Amino acid sequence: MKRMKICEYPDIEEKAEFFATKLGHKQFKASQGWLSNWKIRNNVVFRKICDENASVEARRKKFSALRQT
Repeated sequence: MKRMKICEYPDIEEKAEFFATKLGHKQFKASQGWLSNWKIRNNVVFRKICDENASVEARRKKFSALRQT
């Protein structure tokens, strides 16, 4: 079973630029094109998660719990 992680583009962009700097790539920029290619290479999809039955607070708790795992 694959584990689902909830993250957003700014999180990925920040980490990519952090590691690029650590590896000595001073002019690297995590652009939309870079993100698109990265998602294809790593089989990553971004999807909107909807749950009409849950309240906003219940969803917030659920996402917080998922982010911590």
